Amino acid sequence: MKTMTMFASTMLVLGVAGMAHAASMFAGPLFPNGASDSCSCDAVNVSGSPKTIEIQVLDKAGASLNTSGMIAIPAGGARSVSSGTAGLQYCKFVNASATNFRAAITCRFDGTEVVAMPAR
Repeated sequence: MKTMTMFASTMLVLGVAGMAHAASMFAGPLFPNGASDSCSCDAVNVSGSPKTIEIQVLDKAGASLNTSGMIAIPAGGARSVSSGTAGLQYCKFVNASATNFRAAITCRFDGTEVVAMPAR
């Protein structure tokens, strides 16, 4: 019984500690290649109140190509961060959940074709 109580207490502490971390969503990767290709990480606040989020564009090694820093997005508002570079990249939306945000990576290839991938 003592072992079971200790196990339950440990799981409770680990569960609470895990909830302290901000949720993140990811989109991509996509690979803009040419001079006329461009990608952006886009987020819309679909909740009824302002929310704080960080939008990051990351390269294939996970290094930051661009970031918004922590920004407040009003209810119904949207923000976008572009990379401005070629090469494999993806988006990380920090402090974001599917309950409060809709997010995606959007790339334009040759200035005309558009590909968008939703974040999860």
